Amino acid sequence: MNKFEVAVVVVIVLFFGFLIRGINELAVPGELAKIDQLREDVCRVGAGANEDVIGQVTQWNQDIKSAQRYRMVWWGRIFTPEEWESVDVIEIPSQE
Repeated sequence: MNKFEVAVVVVIVLFFGFLIRGINELAVPGELAKIDQLREDVCRVGAGANEDVIGQVTQWNQDIKSAQRYRMVWWGRIFTPEEWESVDVIEIPSQE
């Protein structure tokens, strides 16, 4: 590869990196709104009352933890917005 080809590859990688980062940044407010709504829903239905809500909460908790783990590595910080560091997992009320 000559210098021009290397430069083109670097520019393409940077372009797509910034594009992915931008898309992730734009998606955060909507995802945080979904999480807030699920927090309300899970308290409203109670534990075990609605398996669908509990399943959604479990999936979102996995996504939250995954984003927080990605923020711990240097390459993950590039693509994962920093807002995920302050998001707490959704608590599922006990059946008692």
